[in-house]
Amino acid sequence: MKDYLSGAKALAELPYTKPPYSSRAWGNPLHSLCSYQGKLKPSIAHFLINLFTSPGDRVLDPFSGSGTIPLEARLQGRVAVGNDLQVLAYILSYAKVTSVDLDVLHARTDEFLDYVKSADPDPGQLESASSFGLNGTLSEYFHPGNLVEIVNARQYIIANLKSLDPELALIFSAFLHILHGNRPYALSRTSHPVTPLKPKGEFEYRDIAPRLIAKLDKVVAAYGLPISLGGKLSDGTAHWGSYEMIPECSSIDAVITSPPFAGSTRFYSSNWMRLWAAGWEPEDFRAKKPQFLEERQRKGLQVYSDFFDSAYRWLKPGGRLILHLGKTSKIDMRSELQEVSAMKFEYVYGFDESVEGAEKFGIRDQGATKFHQFLFLRKAA
Repeated sequence: MKDYLSGAKALAELPYTKPPYSSRAWGNPLHSLCSYQGKLKPSIAHFLINLFTSPGDRVLDPFSGSGTIPLEARLQGRVAVGNDLQVLAYILSYAKVTSVDLDVLHARTDEFLDYVKSADPDPGQLESASSFGLNGTLSEYFHPGNLVEIVNARQYIIANLKSLDPELALIFSAFLHILHGNRPYALSRTSHPVTPLKPKGEFEYRDIAPRLIAKLDKVVAAYGLPISLGGKLSDGTAHWGSYEMIPECSSIDAVITSPPFAGSTRFYSSNWMRLWAAGWEPEDFRAKKPQFLEERQRKGLQVYSDFFDSAYRWLKPGGRLILHLGKTSKIDMRSELQEVSAMKFEYVYGFDESVEGAEKFGIRDQGATKFHQFLFLRKAA
C-alpha cells in the first residue's frame, strides 16, 4: 500500500505537465496513429503505467478509446489488454497492441488500394453517404471522385472487421486518420483533424494512395524506435464489445482507464465521420447511443456498480484500479465513484487537477469539464 500511495502522491505533483512531457508532440509516434476526440494525453498514460505497474504486469483498459494506455503499457514492457464497445476505438487499439509483418503489410496495402480504386461502390451506400453527416453532409467534405473511393474503402473495412489482423488494423487506422484534417494529407476539404468541423476551401480530387502510404511509412518507422527496455515489443490483445463481455480473466495486475467524463464529450458524435467510415450506418448514431456508458451514466453514476463488479473479477488480489475522471460544476465523479466502489475496493488516494482555460487540439472551450480527477483504488488481498 505504501508504494501505491507514494506513487499516487508523486502523480499529484503533475509530472506530465513539465518538460519534456508537457509538449503536445511528446511520446512515441504511434500515439498519433489516428486523431481521436477525447484521447488521453500520452504523457499521463506514461506516468500511470510507470508509477503503478511493473514490467511483465498484465494491464487492462476496458474503455481503451484510441489505445493510449494499452500502447504505453506495451512500450514499457507490460502485457497490454484493450477493450472498447466502439468499432473505431477497437481498430485503433488493435493496431497499437500488435506487431505487423512488413511483407504482409505491403501486400495488404496493395489489395486495399486496388479495391478502393477499382471496385464498383454499392449504389445505395453511395447515395446514403452523399446525404449523411452531422456537421454537414459527406458530399460537402469530399470531391465526388474521393467520395466514391471512400465508400469503397468503407465497404472493404466492413467486410474484414470480423477477421481483422494486425496489418489490416494498421491500414484501416491510417486511412481513418487521413480522412479529414487541415493539412495536405487530408482527403477532405479543409476541416479540423480531430472533430470534422464544417469544411471550407475548393473541391479537389486527392489521391488516397500516396497519402495512405506516407502515413504508413511514418508508422512503420515508429515501430523501429528504441524503447526504454530495448528489444522487440511484446504483443497484447484487443477486444471489441461492452466491458461486461470481456473474455473471462482473473489475472490482471492493474486496471487503468479513463471512462467517459460526466457531461462531456459524446464520442459517437465527435468522431462521427471516422465512425461512419469504420462501418456505422446513419441510423446507428441514434440506435446505438443507449448502449454506451457516456449515455447510461446520464441517469446517475450508480451505473458504475456493474463496472466495479467486473473490475473486481478481473483483478488479482491486491490488484490496482486507477480511474482518470472529469469533474463538472454539477458532478464530482471522483467522490461519487469512490462511494459506489466502496463495497468492492479499498480507497487509496485521489486528487483533482484544474483544466479550466486549457487548450486542447487548438480548441480552448473544453465543455463542461472543470477538473481532471484521479481515483486510486485497490482490490482487497
